[in-house]
Amino acid sequence: MKKISIKSKALIINKIKSKFEGQIQNFNIGELKLNEILVKLNYSSINYKDILVCNGLFWGCRNYPLVPGIDGSGIVIKSKSKKFKKGDSVAIIASDAGSKIPGCFSNYIKIKDIWVNKLTYKLSRKNAMIFGTAGFTAMSIVNQIQKTKRKKSILITGASGGVGLFSTFILSKLGHNVTAVTRKDKNYLLKNGAQKVILLKELKDNTNLPLQKTLYDICVDNIGGNTLDYILKRITNNGTIYSVGFTSNNSKSSINLMPFILRRTKLIGVHTESLKITERMKIWKSIQAFIKKFGINKNLYKKIKLTKLPYYIKNFDNLKKRGRFLIIIDK
Repeated sequence: MKKISIKSKALIINKIKSKFEGQIQNFNIGELKLNEILVKLNYSSINYKDILVCNGLFWGCRNYPLVPGIDGSGIVIKSKSKKFKKGDSVAIIASDAGSKIPGCFSNYIKIKDIWVNKLTYKLSRKNAMIFGTAGFTAMSIVNQIQKTKRKKSILITGASGGVGLFSTFILSKLGHNVTAVTRKDKNYLLKNGAQKVILLKELKDNTNLPLQKTLYDICVDNIGGNTLDYILKRITNNGTIYSVGFTSNNSKSSINLMPFILRRTKLIGVHTESLKITERMKIWKSIQAFIKKFGINKNLYKKIKLTKLPYYIKNFDNLKKRGRFLIIIDK
Protein backbone atom coordinates (compact mmCIF):
# COMPACT_ATOMS: atom_id res chain seq x y z
CA MET A 1 0.00 0.00 0.00
CA LYS A 2 1.29 3.44 -0.92
CA LYS A 3 2.10 5.62 2.06
CA ILE A 4 0.25 8.92 2.16
CA SER A 5 1.66 12.07 3.74
CA ILE A 6 -0.48 15.01 4.81
CA LYS A 7 0.24 18.47 3.49
CA SER A 8 0.04 21.22 6.05
CA LYS A 9 0.23 24.99 5.87
CA ALA A 10 3.01 26.10 8.18
CA LEU A 11 5.36 28.94 8.99
CA ILE A 12 8.75 27.72 7.83
CA ILE A 13 11.94 29.49 8.87
CA ASN A 14 14.74 29.24 6.31
CA LYS A 15 18.36 30.19 6.88
CA ILE A 16 19.65 32.14 3.89
CA LYS A 17 23.36 32.75 4.41
CA SER A 18 23.41 34.54 7.77
CA LYS A 19 19.78 35.70 7.68
CA PHE A 20 16.62 33.94 8.82
CA GLU A 21 13.36 34.41 6.91
CA GLY A 22 9.90 33.00 7.54
CA GLN A 23 7.10 32.27 5.07
CA ILE A 24 3.80 30.40 5.15
CA GLN A 25 4.41 27.36 2.93
CA ASN A 26 3.23 23.81 2.36
CA PHE A 27 4.84 21.33 4.72
CA ASN A 28 4.71 17.55 4.33
CA ILE A 29 3.82 15.55 7.43
CA GLY A 30 5.32 12.08 7.11
CA GLU A 31 3.89 8.75 8.25
CA LEU A 32 3.55 8.07 11.96
CA LYS A 33 6.08 5.93 13.77
CA LEU A 34 5.49 3.90 16.91
CA ASN A 35 4.40 6.07 19.89
CA GLU A 36 3.67 9.07 17.67
CA ILE A 37 0.38 10.89 17.15
CA LEU A 38 -0.94 13.28 14.51
CA VAL A 39 -2.72 16.36 15.85
CA LYS A 40 -4.89 18.79 13.92
CA LEU A 41 -4.02 22.05 15.62
CA ASN A 42 -6.64 24.67 16.53
CA TYR A 43 -4.59 27.18 18.51
CA SER A 44 -1.03 28.21 19.25
CA SER A 45 0.67 31.23 20.84
CA ILE A 46 3.88 33.21 20.47
CA ASN A 47 6.57 32.87 23.13
CA TYR A 48 9.91 34.62 23.48
CA LYS A 49 11.60 31.30 22.72
CA ASP A 50 9.79 31.26 19.35
CA ILE A 51 11.21 34.68 18.53
CA LEU A 52 14.72 33.45 19.34
CA VAL A 53 14.22 30.38 17.13
CA CYS A 54 12.88 32.47 14.25
CA ASN A 55 15.94 34.70 14.40
CA GLY A 56 18.53 31.95 14.82
CA LEU A 57 19.31 32.97 18.40
CA PHE A 58 18.11 29.98 20.42
CA TRP A 59 21.05 27.88 21.58
CA GLY A 60 19.18 24.55 21.27
CA CYS A 61 18.11 25.07 17.65
CA ARG A 62 20.65 24.22 14.95
CA ASN A 63 18.80 22.69 11.99
CA TYR A 64 16.96 24.86 9.47
CA PRO A 65 14.54 24.98 7.69
CA LEU A 66 12.26 24.51 10.68
CA VAL A 67 8.63 24.97 11.66
CA PRO A 68 8.71 26.94 14.95
CA GLY A 69 6.01 27.07 17.62
CA ILE A 70 6.50 25.57 21.07
CA ASP A 71 2.79 25.79 22.00
CA GLY A 72 -0.16 24.07 20.37
CA SER A 73 -3.56 22.58 21.13
CA GLY A 74 -5.88 20.50 19.00
CA ILE A 75 -7.51 17.14 18.31
CA VAL A 76 -5.77 13.80 17.73
CA ILE A 77 -6.74 12.56 14.27
CA LYS A 78 -4.38 9.58 14.08
CA SER A 79 -2.47 7.65 16.73
CA LYS A 80 0.17 4.96 17.02
CA SER A 81 0.29 5.46 20.78
CA LYS A 82 -1.43 3.50 23.52
CA LYS A 83 -1.76 6.75 25.49
CA PHE A 84 -3.92 8.60 22.97
CA LYS A 85 -6.83 7.81 20.69
CA LYS A 86 -8.51 9.59 17.81
CA GLY A 87 -10.63 12.47 19.09
CA ASP A 88 -8.60 13.24 22.22
CA SER A 89 -8.25 16.93 23.06
CA VAL A 90 -4.57 17.65 23.69
CA ALA A 91 -2.00 20.36 24.37
CA ILE A 92 1.69 20.57 23.54
CA ILE A 93 3.82 22.86 25.70
CA ALA A 94 7.37 22.90 27.14
CA SER A 95 8.75 20.28 24.74
CA ASP A 96 11.22 19.81 21.87
CA ALA A 97 8.55 21.01 19.42
CA GLY A 98 9.47 24.19 17.60
CA SER A 99 13.20 24.01 18.26
CA LYS A 100 14.53 20.48 17.76
CA ILE A 101 11.57 19.06 15.82
CA PRO A 102 8.84 20.72 13.67
CA GLY A 103 6.55 22.76 15.90
CA CYS A 104 3.03 24.12 16.20
CA PHE A 105 2.94 27.06 13.79
CA SER A 106 1.19 24.68 11.42
CA ASN A 107 -2.19 23.10 10.65
CA TYR A 108 -0.87 19.71 11.81
CA ILE A 109 1.92 18.33 13.96
CA LYS A 110 3.36 14.84 14.19
CA ILE A 111 4.91 14.32 17.60
CA LYS A 112 5.97 11.68 20.14
CA ASP A 113 3.40 10.98 22.82
CA ILE A 114 5.81 11.86 25.64
CA TRP A 115 5.51 15.54 24.67
CA VAL A 116 1.70 15.62 24.64
CA ASN A 117 -0.75 16.27 27.49
CA LYS A 118 -4.38 15.19 27.37
CA LEU A 119 -6.67 18.08 28.27
CA THR A 120 -9.03 17.09 31.03
CA TYR A 121 -10.71 18.98 33.88
CA LYS A 122 -12.89 20.73 31.27
CA LEU A 123 -10.00 22.92 30.15
CA SER A 124 -10.66 24.21 26.63
CA ARG A 125 -8.03 24.15 23.90
CA LYS A 126 -8.34 27.91 23.56
CA ASN A 127 -7.72 28.61 27.24
CA ALA A 128 -4.82 26.16 27.29
CA MET A 129 -3.11 28.25 24.61
CA ILE A 130 -3.93 31.61 26.16
CA PHE A 131 -1.84 30.33 29.07
CA GLY A 132 0.58 28.27 26.96
CA THR A 133 4.09 27.53 28.18
CA ALA A 134 4.30 30.97 29.80
CA GLY A 135 1.15 30.61 31.89
CA PHE A 136 1.93 26.97 32.59
CA THR A 137 5.36 27.94 33.94
CA ALA A 138 3.82 30.71 36.02
CA MET A 139 1.28 28.30 37.52
CA SER A 140 4.04 25.80 38.36
CA ILE A 141 5.63 28.54 40.49
CA VAL A 142 2.30 29.61 41.97
CA ASN A 143 1.63 26.05 43.13
CA GLN A 144 4.91 26.12 45.06
CA ILE A 145 4.11 29.50 46.60
CA GLN A 146 0.62 28.38 47.61
CA LYS A 147 1.94 25.49 49.72
CA THR A 148 2.09 27.95 52.60
CA LYS A 149 -1.20 29.72 53.27
CA ARG A 150 0.32 33.06 54.32
CA LYS A 151 -0.12 35.95 51.90
CA LYS A 152 3.23 37.25 50.70
CA SER A 153 4.97 40.29 49.31
CA ILE A 154 6.13 39.26 45.85
CA LEU A 155 8.44 40.96 43.35
CA ILE A 156 8.07 39.98 39.68
CA THR A 157 10.74 41.12 37.24
CA GLY A 158 10.17 41.12 33.49
CA ALA A 159 6.48 41.44 34.30
CA SER A 160 5.50 42.45 30.76
CA GLY A 161 6.72 39.12 29.38
CA GLY A 162 4.62 35.95 29.29
CA VAL A 163 5.68 34.30 32.57
CA GLY A 164 5.87 37.64 34.36
CA LEU A 165 2.45 38.75 33.15
CA PHE A 166 0.71 35.54 34.21
CA SER A 167 2.57 35.47 37.53
CA THR A 168 1.34 39.01 38.19
CA PHE A 169 -2.23 38.22 37.17
CA ILE A 170 -2.54 34.91 39.06
CA LEU A 171 -0.75 35.85 42.29
CA SER A 172 -2.64 39.13 42.64
CA LYS A 173 -5.98 37.32 42.17
CA LEU A 174 -4.92 34.91 44.94
CA GLY A 175 -4.45 37.81 47.34
CA HIS A 176 -0.69 38.34 47.36
CA ASN A 177 0.88 41.80 47.34
CA VAL A 178 2.54 41.99 43.92
CA THR A 179 5.16 44.51 42.83
CA ALA A 180 5.80 44.27 39.09
CA VAL A 181 8.98 45.42 37.38
CA THR A 182 8.91 46.51 33.74
CA ARG A 183 10.51 48.68 31.09
CA LYS A 184 7.11 49.26 29.51
CA ASP A 185 3.59 50.42 30.35
CA LYS A 186 2.91 50.64 34.09
CA ASN A 187 -0.85 51.08 33.67
CA TYR A 188 -1.23 47.79 31.81
CA LEU A 189 0.24 45.81 34.71
CA LEU A 190 -1.85 47.73 37.24
CA LYS A 191 -4.96 46.76 35.26
CA ASN A 192 -3.87 43.12 35.49
CA GLY A 193 -3.52 43.06 39.25
CA ALA A 194 -0.18 44.51 40.30
CA GLN A 195 -0.48 46.59 43.49
CA LYS A 196 2.67 48.50 42.55
CA VAL A 197 4.71 48.84 39.35
CA ILE A 198 8.29 50.08 39.20
CA LEU A 199 10.66 50.56 36.29
CA LEU A 200 13.64 48.26 35.89
CA LYS A 201 16.08 51.14 36.26
CA GLU A 202 14.79 51.61 39.82
CA LEU A 203 16.28 48.22 40.78
CA LYS A 204 19.77 49.64 40.94
CA ASP A 205 22.01 49.12 43.94
CA ASN A 206 23.94 52.27 44.73
CA THR A 207 25.69 50.80 47.75
CA ASN A 208 28.24 48.07 48.35
CA LEU A 209 26.35 46.71 51.35
CA PRO A 210 25.92 42.92 51.28
CA LEU A 211 22.42 43.19 52.80
CA GLN A 212 19.69 45.82 52.69
CA LYS A 213 16.26 46.35 54.21
CA THR A 214 14.01 43.41 53.39
CA LEU A 215 11.06 44.18 51.11
CA TYR A 216 9.94 40.93 49.46
CA ASP A 217 9.24 37.38 50.60
CA ILE A 218 9.49 35.97 47.08
CA CYS A 219 10.74 37.02 43.66
CA VAL A 220 9.81 35.55 40.29
CA ASP A 221 12.83 36.65 38.27
CA ASN A 222 12.73 36.69 34.46
CA ILE A 223 15.74 38.96 33.97
CA GLY A 224 18.78 37.56 35.82
CA GLY A 225 22.09 39.35 35.46
CA ASN A 226 23.25 41.82 38.07
CA THR A 227 19.65 42.70 38.93
CA LEU A 228 19.66 39.40 40.82
CA ASP A 229 22.31 40.75 43.22
CA TYR A 230 20.04 43.64 44.21
CA ILE A 231 17.03 41.36 44.64
CA LEU A 232 18.91 38.94 46.90
CA LYS A 233 19.71 41.76 49.31
CA ARG A 234 16.01 42.62 49.62
CA ILE A 235 14.54 39.13 50.24
CA THR A 236 13.25 38.33 53.74
CA ASN A 237 14.55 35.54 55.97
CA ASN A 238 13.83 32.13 54.43
CA GLY A 239 12.65 33.88 51.28
CA THR A 240 12.81 32.39 47.78
CA ILE A 241 13.80 33.55 44.33
CA TYR A 242 12.42 31.56 41.38
CA SER A 243 14.79 32.00 38.45
CA VAL A 244 12.91 31.58 35.16
CA GLY A 245 15.12 33.21 32.53
CA PHE A 246 17.54 35.95 31.63
CA THR A 247 17.82 38.64 29.02
CA SER A 248 20.14 37.84 26.11
CA ASN A 249 22.60 40.62 26.94
CA ASN A 250 22.54 40.13 30.68
CA SER A 251 23.11 36.44 31.36
CA LYS A 252 25.95 36.80 33.87
CA SER A 253 25.70 37.97 37.46
CA SER A 254 28.06 38.85 40.29
CA ILE A 255 26.25 38.13 43.53
CA ASN A 256 27.15 38.27 47.21
CA LEU A 257 26.74 35.04 49.16
CA MET A 258 25.74 36.81 52.40
CA PRO A 259 21.95 36.55 51.81
CA PHE A 260 22.23 32.77 51.40
CA ILE A 261 24.16 32.42 54.65
CA LEU A 262 22.59 35.00 56.98
CA ARG A 263 19.03 35.01 55.64
CA ARG A 264 18.86 31.44 54.32
CA THR A 265 17.64 32.67 50.94
CA LYS A 266 16.76 29.99 48.39
CA LEU A 267 17.42 30.32 44.66
CA ILE A 268 15.35 27.83 42.64
CA GLY A 269 15.66 27.28 38.90
CA VAL A 270 12.43 26.70 36.95
CA HIS A 271 12.45 24.34 33.95
CA THR A 272 9.04 22.97 32.99
CA GLU A 273 10.32 20.72 30.20
CA SER A 274 11.77 18.38 32.83
CA LEU A 275 8.48 17.93 34.72
CA LYS A 276 6.94 14.47 34.87
CA ILE A 277 3.47 13.85 33.46
CA THR A 278 1.91 13.64 36.94
CA GLU A 279 3.33 17.06 37.80
CA ARG A 280 2.14 18.49 34.48
CA MET A 281 -1.41 17.27 35.02
CA LYS A 282 -1.50 18.90 38.47
CA ILE A 283 -0.56 22.21 36.87
CA TRP A 284 -3.23 21.89 34.14
CA LYS A 285 -5.77 21.11 36.87
CA SER A 286 -4.67 24.24 38.77
CA ILE A 287 -5.05 26.34 35.62
CA GLN A 288 -8.58 25.10 35.03
CA ALA A 289 -9.54 25.68 38.69
CA PHE A 290 -8.13 29.21 38.53
CA ILE A 291 -9.99 30.04 35.30
CA LYS A 292 -13.25 28.68 36.73
CA LYS A 293 -12.93 30.91 39.79
CA PHE A 294 -11.39 34.09 38.34
CA GLY A 295 -11.73 33.92 34.56
CA ILE A 296 -9.21 35.45 32.12
CA ASN A 297 -8.84 39.15 31.50
CA LYS A 298 -9.47 39.81 27.81
CA ASN A 299 -6.65 42.34 27.68
CA LEU A 300 -4.16 39.58 28.52
CA TYR A 301 -4.11 38.44 24.88
CA LYS A 302 -4.82 39.37 21.28
CA LYS A 303 -6.06 37.01 18.56
CA ILE A 304 -4.11 36.72 15.29
CA LYS A 305 -4.32 34.40 12.28
CA LEU A 306 -1.67 31.87 11.28
CA THR A 307 -1.30 33.62 7.92
CA LYS A 308 -0.26 36.85 9.69
CA LEU A 309 2.57 35.20 11.63
CA PRO A 310 5.49 36.34 9.40
CA TYR A 311 4.50 39.96 10.01
CA TYR A 312 4.14 39.52 13.78
CA ILE A 313 7.40 37.60 14.09
CA LYS A 314 9.30 40.23 12.10
CA ASN A 315 7.82 43.14 14.07
CA PHE A 316 7.47 41.41 17.43
CA ASP A 317 9.38 43.95 19.55
CA ASN A 318 7.30 46.84 18.24
CA LEU A 319 3.94 45.06 18.28
CA LYS A 320 4.18 43.26 21.61
CA LYS A 321 3.79 46.25 23.82
CA ARG A 322 1.62 44.22 26.14
CA GLY A 323 -0.04 40.82 26.47
CA ARG A 324 0.19 37.61 24.49
CA PHE A 325 -0.72 36.60 20.95
CA LEU A 326 -3.21 33.74 20.61
CA ILE A 327 -2.84 32.21 17.14
CA ILE A 328 -6.04 30.98 15.50
CA ILE A 329 -5.01 28.10 13.25
CA ASP A 330 -8.20 26.35 12.13
CA LYS A 331 -10.20 29.35 10.87
